Amino acid sequence: YFVFRVNLTKHMDIYKLFLYLSIFISSLLIVEFITENYTNNKVFNYEGLSIEYIQKGAIYGGNRMDKNVHPILQLIAPEYSYVERPLGVAMAPQLSGVLMACFILFLLSIIKYKHYLYFSHRRTIYLSMIMLFIALFMSLSGTGMLIFMVGSLLLFASKRNMFYIVFLAPLFVYLALFSRGYTYDGAGVFLLTYSFKLFNLFYSNLLSADFVTLIIGGNTNQTADIDYLNFIVRFGVIGSTLFLLLLLVVYYCWGKAFRYTIMDLPLIPVVLSILMANFHY
Repeated sequence: YFVFRVNLTKHMDIYKLFLYLSIFISSLLIVEFITENYTNNKVFNYEGLSIEYIQKGAIYGGNRMDKNVHPILQLIAPEYSYVERPLGVAMAPQLSGVLMACFILFLLSIIKYKHYLYFSHRRTIYLSMIMLFIALFMSLSGTGMLIFMVGSLLLFASKRNMFYIVFLAPLFVYLALFSRGYTYDGAGVFLLTYSFKLFNLFYSNLLSADFVTLIIGGNTNQTADIDYLNFIVRFGVIGSTLFLLLLLVVYYCWGKAFRYTIMDLPLIPVVLSILMANFHY
């Protein structure tokens, strides 16, 4: 971001770069998903490679047998709902989904702030958003869906619609979890029961942690999919404090950009999405 801001690359527009990059990476994920699940010939055939080879520089991949029931496809076409999750450009389904959510929020910001790119590339922006939405759903990334849902609410939050935002927030969070496949019985109270589960897990980990673990972290044995409360025992007081300070720095930069360089605001969701992905993992 700062390389572009100080004009070290005068002949390249970072906003156009992100726009066309979003089309490129969403296209790759869509092609991988379709050929992996519905054709005989796979464009990206990772099964021929060993896990050790794939995982050099990646966190996941190769010979994975990671088939899941896709809840959206199960509603529309149940016979095609048992699918292999695509790895995408991040070589991990979750993180590739985060990239899709990241670029969707970026383009929504372009539209919201009436960025100059919106007026010159309107059709391309809408095309990219459609492809990104499709790719996000194909990724089966709960983290990506959660970042998109919460991020879109925050992006359009204001004093006028705060009541609706508070009302919609639990629904959006549940939809994000549902899109990942969390379809437990008693879905109406799912968020409440899941919150109690996370708190109990946090409390038990806190009681069992020694002093060193509380300071520097290290307990990664007991986790849940959304276990942010366990950051104290996972990363310690030092690591959690550093992360909170990092969020404060981003918040400061956001406020400064809003006051002085409103055209740069669409880049903030990119930073926040990446931070939230790291926050989750």
